[in-house]
Amino acid sequence: MSITTLNDEQKQFLLRMARESAQVELEGRKADHAKYSAKAKELGLDCHCGGCFVTYKNHGELRGCIGVFTPDDPLYEVVLSRGSASLSDSRFTWQPITLSEFKKDINITISILTPPVPITDPLKEVKVGVHGIVVSKGYLRGTYLPQVAVEQNWDVKTFLTHCANRKAGITGDVLRDPAVHWETYVSHLLCIVSSPLLDSDQSFPTDRSAGARVKKDIHQDGRERSVVHSYCTNEHIIKV
Repeated sequence: MSITTLNDEQKQFLLRMARESAQVELEGRKADHAKYSAKAKELGLDCHCGGCFVTYKNHGELRGCIGVFTPDDPLYEVVLSRGSASLSDSRFTWQPITLSEFKKDINITISILTPPVPITDPLKEVKVGVHGIVVSKGYLRGTYLPQVAVEQNWDVKTFLTHCANRKAGITGDVLRDPAVHWETYVSHLLCIVSSPLLDSDQSFPTDRSAGARVKKDIHQDGRERSVVHSYCTNEHIIKV
């Protein structure tokens, strides 16, 4: 299965699973990841992807983002594990996400990635809004997802150098240094925006009709503003 061919039911499942499991964890309970296994396999979400990141933002401010490239685990398990890890992003240990914040203000984005592909001329081969980048030199390594350049209004050169200098910690002229290696990937985004989607007593939908009701409820609930959008071109992320 290609990440660009996820259907609505698959997208809804991943998003609802990510929010429910994270909320359960913040409530101090142990998330039962096994409960998602049968439905995930039925939907074909036991496939593998090139990478996956789960991002939490509070009204545009980053609150956690953890991911992995070329994971061994199936997609749905990677979403669960990265979602859990993002709640404890070390950059925010001084002010971790609270349950109240999560239910009221946190936006979730699941970025499902294609495998990184080596390139030789990043200034020509990287397209803003289309490609994510991986830069490395020796043990130094960093990545920016495609949406970062769009959100920051960066051109290609700024996108590349900022990732190398600020994210990977690589100094010098990174665009001319032959020891600096570049890779690109594309990302398929699934988004929930400012959505207290689940109360603790709500059950996870286990059939197609339940999933359809969830989608309808999301559109009608004034607190929920968007469901799922793909992001594989040079368009801005759309939030309805």
